[in-house]
Parts: sequence; C-alpha cells; structure tokens
Amino acid sequence: MTTPAGTRNLISPTTEPRFDLRDKVTGQTRYVEDLPTPAGTASAAMLLSPYSHARLLSIDSSKAEKLPGVVAILDREHLDGLSPMLHTPRYEYMVKTLSGLLPDDQPLVVLDKVRFHGELVAAVAADDLRTAQKAVELIEVNYEPMEPVFDAAAALSASAPILHESKGTNLLLEDKLEWGNVERGFGEAVRIFEETYTSPSMFHHPMGVSPNFCMMRPSFGGQRTRLFATAMRWRTFSKSIASACVSGCRTSVAISEPKT
Repeated sequence: MTTPAGTRNLISPTTEPRFDLRDKVTGQTRYVEDLPTPAGTASAAMLLSPYSHARLLSIDSSKAEKLPGVVAILDREHLDGLSPMLHTPRYEYMVKTLSGLLPDDQPLVVLDKVRFHGELVAAVAADDLRTAQKAVELIEVNYEPMEPVFDAAAALSASAPILHESKGTNLLLEDKLEWGNVERGFGEAVRIFEETYTSPSMFHHPMGVSPNFCMMRPSFGGQRTRLFATAMRWRTFSKSIASACVSGCRTSVAISEPKT
C-alpha cells in the first residue's frame, strides 16, 4: 500500500492491534449484563423528567411503596441521610469559575427543580425489573413547566431564564485560548474571515460501555461495596458512591469490570 508523500499510513503491517479487538468483533467480550446475577439481586428502574426546565412542586410515591416486591424508593422525600449532591470530579476542581472553584452543585435526584430533560427524579429497587418499572409508573409527580433555554448564546441574554437562581447568571466560567502575536497575524493575513463557529454536542459510546447498567454487591455488613461497571473515571465513581452513603457510615467502594 502506498500513500502520498507527507501523509501518515494508517494501515500498517507493523501496527499493534487492540488487545480486545478479536473478542469484540467475534462476540466473545463479556459485558456487565453477561455476568451471572446472584440470587436475591434487586433490580432498579428510574423515573426521568420529561421536561428540560420545570419546578418540582410535589412527588408522591406512596402507591409505589405499597406495591408488593418493592424494596426501596429514592426521591427527594426518601433520602434517609444520603448526601443529595453528587461529588464533583477532582479534575474539574482545577477549573475556577466566576465565584471560585467548581462546587458540588448537581443533585443526586431532583430536589427543587429540573434543569435538563431526562434528569433523575426517582428510582425504585424491587425484587425484579418488571415490578420496579410498574412501581415507577405509580409515582405521581406534579411539575410546573418553566421556559427552557437550549442555546448557549441565548442563555447569556438578559431575558434568559436562570437555571441556578442562587448564582444569578447562566455564565459559569470564562476562558480563552490564544498564542503568538494575534495582531501581527491579522496584519499579515491575506484574508480575514469573521464568523460565529459552533460545534455540536459530542458523546462517545464505545462498545465497552454498557449504557445505564451496573451491578452492586454489598458485603461485610455494608461497609464494603463492590460495583461492576464499565467506566472511565473509576476514582470519581467510587467517591460519588461512597459520599452518598448514610451519614456517619464509613464505606469503601471497589469497582471491577468484567473479564473477557
């Protein structure tokens, strides 16, 4: 195979193949769903917000609690000592906002209002998945829809709805990247283009990730939790889970991924 001068040959007989390539293309890779489910394992189902921006006026899960087979319910009325805020990843703490370092400001479940479509409102654990899903349907939620904002530029306008009222603005931080002599560059340029450039939201969904699926096995009287999941930031996940335990309880979290 030949390539033009100055270009990189992306296909080379000396290129090392991915260590997991053969197992994945032949269907041999095991994901979390492929792990055996221990007897007595509870299944969970989630209730997600149908709104992008709405105030949560009330939530009533009494009917779901009475459904046979329901083990536990998690919502703003059933935190039972759990920390309501998710742990902010350490790498984000290095980012300074307009009011200081990035705080833990994302709730585990909706507390006062929804700020994005699909935000977690409640979760139900039950003896089986069908019961958990049925219980979710029984939860009664009263929303007050609010004006959403979908565009970053529009979010900065004076009339834009504020997602976090306590901050008084939708602007979290400002940053800029520049190097070299910009003015000189403009002066020497043959032609200058002025435009507003945007990029779409991007998500990476590798085959190694099992969407919305994990398995937890508590042991040693609840002082140790083993989590089976496919994830990138192990330390972040373990801290978030450990910080969400009952106040005063010391819990260690071990995270594993299925072996092929």
